[in-house]
Formats: sequence, structure tokens, C-alpha cells
Amino acid sequence: MKELFWDGLCVARALYESQMDAVSRAQDLARVELDILLFLANNPQFDTATEIVQWRNISKAHVSQGVKALEQRGYLERWYARDNRRTIHLRLRQEAGAAVEAGRAAQHRYRSLLFQGFSEEELEQFCGFFGRIAANARAQLKEGK
Repeated sequence: MKELFWDGLCVARALYESQMDAVSRAQDLARVELDILLFLANNPQFDTATEIVQWRNISKAHVSQGVKALEQRGYLERWYARDNRRTIHLRLRQEAGAAVEAGRAAQHRYRSLLFQGFSEEELEQFCGFFGRIAANARAQLKEGK
């Protein structure tokens, strides 16, 4: 039973990586750049580099390099809120549209492949369980364990 869990995680991750690597190559983006674009597109409530580091578990250095490269390509822009001139927010630009669309299409394909044959009820149950797993893991990482 335990082996199936670990194997499932590994093989699901490998499938996701293969889907995203294909998009990265087609869009001429580094994987971290695609990850940043998709994170910002899929999570508009989180729009800072710090939040990308926290939620995606990507190193600060890689996020910083990715943001810089995306800015140079015209895919991202930085902005400040009126009431807080210290926090830099990130905004997708129109130029990122094709890459985001391709990435989202790959994510949709991935979900379709991964959950093929699942009923809506099973999918909801799985998401609930996996949400709890993610919360437990995030809490442990935050505590430094």
C-alpha cells in the first residue's frame, strides 16, 4: 500500500514534468519561468515573488532570475500598491498570453489524464484528502522539519 502511494506521487510528478517541459521548449522558456507565469495566472491573489517562493517551493534565487528574465521578455511588470511602496507586486502582461494559454492547456491535459475514470465524488474526495496532505506538509516545512 505504501509503495503504491510513493509510486503514485513519483509517476504523477513525472507526467506533470513531461507536460510542462514540452511547453517550456515550445515557448522557449526556462521551466522556472513557465512555473512563475502559470502561478501568477492561476493565483491572482498571490502576486509577489515572496508568495511564489512560499507556495511553489522554488528558491528565492530561481524566482528572482525567472522574474528578471520574464521582465526582459516583456511578459511581466512590477508595480507598487499606493499604500505600500516596499512590496513589489508582479503583473502578467499581454505578451505572456500565448505561453500562459499553452501552459494552462497542458495543465488541463494533465488533470484529464491523471483523473481519467474518476467520478466527480471520487475527485472531490481525493482533492479533500490531498489538500490535508499538502497542509500537513506545508506546516512541517514552515517549522523547518
